[in-house]
Amino acid sequence: MSNRNNAKTLADLRDKIEREAAETTLADSQYDYGQVNGWLGALYWADLIDRDAMDELRNLAKQKFESRVAALNVEATYGEAAD
Repeated sequence: MSNRNNAKTLADLRDKIEREAAETTLADSQYDYGQVNGWLGALYWADLIDRDAMDELRNLAKQKFESRVAALNVEATYGEAAD
């Protein structure tokens, strides 16, 4: 039996991506985003997720990191958190 695209694994990966994005800083965001993409590629290479799952998770990471960086930029520019 294959563990590929295990529902719990995918849910945990989504949670991990959200945590990584929420905890990043402007200084670390590029590194953190690259690290997330790296381990998603490694999971695909290890045949734990398929290409569709990897693409979906990478899109989620892109959205979450872009949103976080935008909020951090607003905070840095105006001195307040963006909603």
